[in-house]
Amino acid sequence: MRRSHLEALRPTCPVCSGNGRASPLDPATVLAEEPEQIVEGILRCTEPGCLSEYPIIDGIPFILSNLREVVAGSIGQITGRDDLSGEIESLLGDCCGPGSPFDTARQQLSSYGWDHWADADPGETLAAQPSDPGGPTGADGRPETGAEALAETVAEDWGSPASGPGSVVRLLESALRLAGNLPPGPILDLGCSVGRVTFELAGRSSDLVLGVDLNVAMLRLASRVLRRGRVRYPRRRAGLVYDLREFAVDPPGAERADFWACDAAALPFPPGRFAAVVGLNLLDSVASPVDALTAIARTLMPGGKALLACPYDWSPGATPAERWVGGHSQRGRWEGSPEAVLRSLLTPGGHPASIEGMIIVAEEQDLPWRVRLHDRGAVDYRCHLIVAERASEGTGSG
Repeated sequence: MRRSHLEALRPTCPVCSGNGRASPLDPATVLAEEPEQIVEGILRCTEPGCLSEYPIIDGIPFILSNLREVVAGSIGQITGRDDLSGEIESLLGDCCGPGSPFDTARQQLSSYGWDHWADADPGETLAAQPSDPGGPTGADGRPETGAEALAETVAEDWGSPASGPGSVVRLLESALRLAGNLPPGPILDLGCSVGRVTFELAGRSSDLVLGVDLNVAMLRLASRVLRRGRVRYPRRRAGLVYDLREFAVDPPGAERADFWACDAAALPFPPGRFAAVVGLNLLDSVASPVDALTAIARTLMPGGKALLACPYDWSPGATPAERWVGGHSQRGRWEGSPEAVLRSLLTPGGHPASIEGMIIVAEEQDLPWRVRLHDRGAVDYRCHLIVAERASEGTGSG
């Protein structure tokens, strides 16, 4: 946890927030630290009647109202080792079997680690692509490897669901082009996953950028990049077969980035703290999209922008069906259209639960995003992108 972010963003106790109080958090106990970073310690609420405590583990503060629930559900990832050899990880994977928590975590790290960071992996080998059955080759006729070959493939596939990694970065670039200039001030990256978008935003900004997620394994990968300049993740080939990838990276703006474990629907910040909030592929991954939108609006400063992209890939395991934004009740007013419901939520008076003070300023329908599953499989999505702005003080929303 960077001290600069703690001091500038001034997080508040989520337990007190639920009771209508804005109580600052204080680093009461520092057990391990590095220059400018608290690696292990405890944040404590300064309200004498509360004094709730929030751990900092591997540089990641866990600032959550339901801390016990999250920690209990993630204890394997929190206490798990990330320094085992690929051979031992492989054996453990065989022992745990498919569908186990260990296997699920590895699959997620594989998909997101590859998309966010494989373009920087000097040992990454391009598999043959559907548009080019032979795959890119060098002068000797052998397949090209590394970031240069990956970048060439991405460039050739621009405008379609690209075969190479970096799909989420290209989605971010589309969102930033659509949004235009962002107002000056801190930026919040909600659902930051393994961190690439947070670093990309930090590299394009002179302000602090904070990445927030609830997946401990992915936050730990992002924190490793921040503190060690190294990526380490299991790259899935097929079934339970993974190759451990580890390589150095030098992400842009690292000195302005940090990663915290927070709930997107209950953000521990005072109102108006951020100039921009980026939520790529977030709304269909939270328990309550409407609560997340409300929290985004509350934390945006007047004139601040929210960049939201979503493929609406609803799952009851992440979001109860009654809280989906569209995707059900097709006999109702919006005929089950997620796009129409989201528009109405961000339009003053457009929905019974309209988000107060938010106005849509730009929109794009079909932006590609690819999630790699294994060597022979991927899922291609078309994301709906909306840029909404927090109404300036004194500006009517009707």
